[in-house]
Order: sequence, then C-alpha cells, then structure tokens
Amino acid sequence: MKVSVVVTTYNRRQSLERCLASLATQAFPREEFEVAVVVDGCTDDTEEFLRSYVPPHPFRWVSQSNQGQPTAQNTGVAAARGEIVILMDDDCICDAGLVAAHCDMHRSGERLVAIGPLLLHPDSPAGALRDLKEGLWAREFDRLSTLGARPSDLALCANSSIERQAALDCAFDPAYKRMHDVEAGLRLWTRGYRPTMCAGAVAYELFTKSVAGVLSDSRCQGQYEVLLAQEYPAFKPIAALVRINEGSPLRRWLRKQMATYARASEFVLRAVYCLA
Repeated sequence: MKVSVVVTTYNRRQSLERCLASLATQAFPREEFEVAVVVDGCTDDTEEFLRSYVPPHPFRWVSQSNQGQPTAQNTGVAAARGEIVILMDDDCICDAGLVAAHCDMHRSGERLVAIGPLLLHPDSPAGALRDLKEGLWAREFDRLSTLGARPSDLALCANSSIERQAALDCAFDPAYKRMHDVEAGLRLWTRGYRPTMCAGAVAYELFTKSVAGVLSDSRCQGQYEVLLAQEYPAFKPIAALVRINEGSPLRRWLRKQMATYARASEFVLRAVYCLA
C-alpha cells in the first residue's frame, strides 16, 4: 500500500459522504491507496452510512469515543497501512489528481511535508463570512503558487501528507485542542522536515460554520497560539495574532470592528469587509 488517506469525522455525515465520493474517483491505482475514516464519537447517522459504504478502493473505518481531532488523527495514522499518509478533513472535496500529486511529491525527496492548496468550495453558503474566508484562501493560494511554502506553512493540516513513520514518531499532542497541527509542524522542523508546495493536490472546503462557531474557534485558536508562543519562542513572530496589527491604521481598525461586532447584520458586516 503506497498511500493512506486518513479522514477524521464528527457529526458531519453529509459532507463526509461528499468527501469520500471525491476520493472514490481518484486517478490513482485503486489497489495502491486506501481510505481510513476515524469516527470520533459521532451521534448522528455517520456510522450507519459507513456500514453500507462500499467504495472501489480499500476502505476501513474505526469508531472511538469523542476525544478530539488530535487523538482521532493519531488513531487513523496508527491504523493506516500506506507508506505515505494524507490527512484530510471530512468537509473537504478532493480533485481527482490529489492522491497522485501527493505521491509524486514524496518521490522527489525525503523529510518533507507536502502541502496541497485548500480552496473554498462554491457550494459554501453565501455571506460576508464566506467572502472573508474566500479572500483569505485565495491570497494564500497565490502566495504558495508564486513564492512556494515558507517555514510557517509547516503544519500537518488538512490536505497535507508525510511519511507514515514520521507521523507516528511525531504524533499529535492531545493537550492542544487547537493548533495541534502547527505544534506538530514545529517539532518536525527541528527534525529536519520542510514544507513543500504540492500545487496539483487541490481540495475544496465546504465551509458551513456560523458566525458563532467561527468566533468560538477563533477564541480557542488565540488561546493556543499564546501557549505555542510560550513553548516555542520561534513561533511568536509568525503567529496569526501578530498579523492583526498589519496594514494601515484604517484597515487595522476596520478589521477589529468586524471582530468586535461580528454578530451585526449581514449588510453591516459586508459593508465593513468591503472597506477593509
């Protein structure tokens, strides 16, 4: 087995179905890759769907009590049989060439983490929040395509791949409920691993989170960024918290107003976003 795609899921049965359907149409020899799904304590009908799911490639799924994504990903990597593991979220739709692109990238060298582009799926609900995410990811895609990956991109995030043994040796720390992918990347950097842009491995995220969900995630991310900066001083200059104060005084002020009044009406948010 050359490649294992590890997908972790929690109560997103419909998006998981679309993710798995996209993996079932990969332009890669079916006998040379597998998909391993880790059900992290789902309470919806995810398990019922998986019991009847029969793809054209090797497929397995395991279920565990809800322990969070870091532990679920560790479970998936441990269960994987491929030489290379691709980490994928359950709300990602993969291009047909994704697995092949990741596999080809690892033929080019050792001690690398391949980072594939993650773009916004057109089926994501419209609104100011989608516009904000779409603009951010489009800029990231342009930067990665033109300038390549930089040290701050070394993270075992969605649509990234690494040798399975390296993922086992540098397992995710379950103490980090957020930013665990970045924390693992910081440890991998000290071991000589470097991020590499894998332009052909494109995935699209079905972004459906509410404003309240994004605010909750952002507060949690901010807390763990502070912890990361304390544990890894080299991380502090590249933390997202630092970028809050980039740009002109007007742009910084407008961004902060969006964060402060994130529950304002769609009309107000869109106007402030356009100005910013």
